Amino acid sequence: AQRGLGKTAEALNHFRRALELDKRNPAPRYGIMLVHLAARDWASLRDELDRAAREGADPDTVSYYRVLCEANLDEDPARILPSLQDEVRKQGAVPELMGALARTYFRLGLADLAIGWYERVIAAQGGNEEAFLGYLACCEELDGAAGSDRLHRAYADYLGRWGDNRAIRRDYVRYLDANGRWEEAADQVEILVGQTGLSSSDRQLALYRRT
Repeated sequence: AQRGLGKTAEALNHFRRALELDKRNPAPRYGIMLVHLAARDWASLRDELDRAAREGADPDTVSYYRVLCEANLDEDPARILPSLQDEVRKQGAVPELMGALARTYFRLGLADLAIGWYERVIAAQGGNEEAFLGYLACCEELDGAAGSDRLHRAYADYLGRWGDNRAIRRDYVRYLDANGRWEEAADQVEILVGQTGLSSSDRQLALYRRT
């Protein structure tokens, strides 16, 4: 229940007490792993996997979580890619796993392969901001020089969901500026002015409105 409420420390304490009471029961160990997974605490999850493996946890479960940890802790992407691909074949369309595979492809300079996997994650989890940022990074890599409609939509869709990310909005303004979309750039600068109150943005807005 504590894990479901997002109370990480309380959930961990609960599972650890249960483990102390019955060390032969594997359920609390799996509960601890799930808490770390939900918190995206990859280093702690990796440490827990070592203990779980020593205590006879299911090897397939340990393997699955370990490859997620390696992908998200920025281990050598060329080394972990085969393991990730194997897990995707075994586990199927698990969003966390597909996101890890997309991230690994991107780190290998294969944005053309990564983007499709990010699209699958977004289709399954429309509120997954990390996947959307990965998709946006792929669009920038593949389409940035071309001023493509896909990149334009990616910026607009992202900011429609997470409008408080000023760094991405500034990137969007630069994209619009580079592609001569002056009115849209002015609209975005107006939003930035409202978010930051910076006078330099006021001058930039005036420039766009005169263009």
